[in-house]
Amino acid sequence: LQHFRSWYRGLAAEPLIARLQKQAEGIRRQELEAAKARFPEELHDDLDRLTRAMVRKILHHPSTTLRGAGEHEALPRLDLVRELFRLDEEKEEKEER
Repeated sequence: LQHFRSWYRGLAAEPLIARLQKQAEGIRRQELEAAKARFPEELHDDLDRLTRAMVRKILHHPSTTLRGAGEHEALPRLDLVRELFRLDEEKEEKEER
């Protein structure tokens, strides 16, 4: 029952984690495209795998922490992450278009 409660509380973090991952992936792709011209074409797939792995590893611990936050910690943490990474601003920019 405790495992289910933890899982259920973690659901509140999922949309935010998804936006964070999407933002990081967008930055990764943009930077990779800018850097590809400096590397031989045969390395492009390796660079793609390397940068994907880096993004996954960088976001793993913060994502796990957000999912596992207790009831009283969850909302302030989610708000802090939203503010630090400007995740709501990205959403607002899309709505304005």
